[in-house]
Amino acid sequence: MSINTASRMRDESGHRHPDDNQESWCFEFGISPVGSLTNVAVYRYNTCLKSISIRMVLVVKTLLIIVIAIAVVGAGGYFTYNTAYSTALAAGTAAGQEKGYTSGYTAGKQEGYDGGYSTGFTKGKDEGRTAGKQEGYDTGYKAGVATAGGNPLKLHNPTLAEVKDFLKQDTTDLVPYNALTFVCTHYARNVINNAVAKGIRTAYVEIRHPAISHSIVAFETVDQGIKYFDPQYDNEVRPELGKKYWQCMLPKDDGTTFSAPDYDDTINDVLIIW
Repeated sequence: MSINTASRMRDESGHRHPDDNQESWCFEFGISPVGSLTNVAVYRYNTCLKSISIRMVLVVKTLLIIVIAIAVVGAGGYFTYNTAYSTALAAGTAAGQEKGYTSGYTAGKQEGYDGGYSTGFTKGKDEGRTAGKQEGYDTGYKAGVATAGGNPLKLHNPTLAEVKDFLKQDTTDLVPYNALTFVCTHYARNVINNAVAKGIRTAYVEIRHPAISHSIVAFETVDQGIKYFDPQYDNEVRPELGKKYWQCMLPKDDGTTFSAPDYDDTINDVLIIW
């Protein structure tokens, strides 16, 4: 049976219906045109959905590509940053190390020089002083020996018998006492000089009284220890602090004794000078 599709697809005004190509369209897709308007609407709806889906897929792909591109760019930037940072760090470290080395070397060199100079100066000064002192001593010693006629002075500590024998031979005690020109200090000086000339070691002794002092001599004997003698009388004295000096004087070999003077001769101190 033949159907006049063309007449059906026109409205009363004679215009073509929007679906007047339905027959060719339906047959193109294998759909029967009769009673298939609902199927056509569903098909078109599904077609729109497919179109939207395709577009969404394209959008998602586009976005994914953009994200990947951003990620790639970011990764490249990060890599570039790290490379630049590492390079700059290495360069800065090298420059700082070199400058620090130079600065430290300069400071260390100066400190080392100052320390070495100070130590060397002190050591040199001490060594120079020691050497100079020794050289001066040697020179002075030689000059002294030459002045003494080539006989260096050698002193010794005598025995008590040697001391008494020396005093018997010495004539200092025979010099008259004079309050203006020859007093106790002169007697002590002469005895000491005469004893030293014979190589006998002798000490100057000052006996201190409340108002005045008195000079005597002493010998460090090898057999009796220190022995004191009054050079005016050549008699032995055994001084004791707080005791009267005249009471400390032993009698002379001839039996002569001594009496109290007209002043206070209490012994307050005994000063020995070797």
